[in-house]
Amino acid sequence: MDLVPLIRDPALVRRHLLAPLAYRQGRVEYKRDYIAAALHAERRQGFLDEAVAALRPIPVMRLKGIAYAGTLYDDPALRPMTDIDLLVPAAQFAAAVQALERLGYRDDGKRNQRSPVNHAVTLRRQESAIDLHRSMVQVGRMAIDLPAVWRDAIPAPGDTLRPCPPHEYLIHIAHLARHEFSAALIAYEDAARLAAAAGDTRRLARQWHLGRAEALVRRYVRSFERLEIITPLPFPGTRELVLGEPVSRPIQLIRKLAIHDSPTDLLGFAWGGLRTRLGV
Repeated sequence: MDLVPLIRDPALVRRHLLAPLAYRQGRVEYKRDYIAAALHAERRQGFLDEAVAALRPIPVMRLKGIAYAGTLYDDPALRPMTDIDLLVPAAQFAAAVQALERLGYRDDGKRNQRSPVNHAVTLRRQESAIDLHRSMVQVGRMAIDLPAVWRDAIPAPGDTLRPCPPHEYLIHIAHLARHEFSAALIAYEDAARLAAAAGDTRRLARQWHLGRAEALVRRYVRSFERLEIITPLPFPGTRELVLGEPVSRPIQLIRKLAIHDSPTDLLGFAWGGLRTRLGV
């Protein structure tokens, strides 16, 4: 899928993390972006290796961009990212946080990060950020089979793991849904590549309560491939996605509610949201 023709403004190409791909496609004006991304990728690999070593013997699974660089994208420079997403077993989450703190990482002090139902904690130090996950979404929201994700994981470089292709694709869908589908467009390039490797995931998507989200992402990807403009109300239209237009909090909440497949997910979302706000 070639998203670059959708965007004429170089600032938007860069905002959507597409500049290295544009350079690969022959757009020489993005050469410096590619070089910078290659340097960042090299440094990021060092941060990853250091973190994985510090976490041993805790199992570590790569999620999102750090799992795609060098796999979905043959050149890690083609998949920029702002942080490193790692999943550890929930029972070993506190020990994993402590191991990264010994490397100088600290959480950002937000109350929601202290809640055990929150899906992840963002840990930062001067030059690096790690999103350490205990799950993919907050507890009670959606029905991702986390034991199956661990059971069916496949080896990845550096003594780490990746979700198997169908799980990896649906985890990506869940991430997009959690953000009401407003994300850098590189995430839709990811989705197209993940879908090609995953095969037919519609049944599993329904089991994980991601049926609506998966169908909508397929619709977005199709529209980008055909350079079509769609407006799938109440969700973002392709124009909004490209321009990154801000929306009001009430619209965000409507989208959060509308994407759920099951009423039980709505209850879990409400209860989990309250607990994360309180930090309990």
